[in-house]
Amino acid sequence: MSRGATAFSSASQAGSSAAAQRAHRDRARRHRRAAGLIRLAILLLVLAAAIWTSARVAHATADASAFNGVIHFVQPGETLWGIVTAEYDAGRRDVRELIYYVERRNQLHSADLHPGQRLILPYVE
Repeated sequence: MSRGATAFSSASQAGSSAAAQRAHRDRARRHRRAAGLIRLAILLLVLAAAIWTSARVAHATADASAFNGVIHFVQPGETLWGIVTAEYDAGRRDVRELIYYVERRNQLHSADLHPGQRLILPYVE
């Protein structure tokens, strides 16, 4: 073999070796990137599950009064309509429906109230 052929062969091997190393680095880089994206996706799923769970737990309370109702003592001049409007989020529900629940819970036969009267304002979803 001639000297020129040997130099070409060495250069060719060096070139293919460099290309192989580059290809290996590229594969390793893609692998690391994919692994990182998978880790990020898992982290986001875990975070979303934690937020969802904490929101569910925040609404679940051990305080029995939240389910039995809140006690309200009637003040002079108060009406059932005024109490219900002030104590409940009346914008979401019909006030008449809420009054019905309060009357039923307290076994009221009319909307007449007396100062000092004890009312239980039931929990309404």
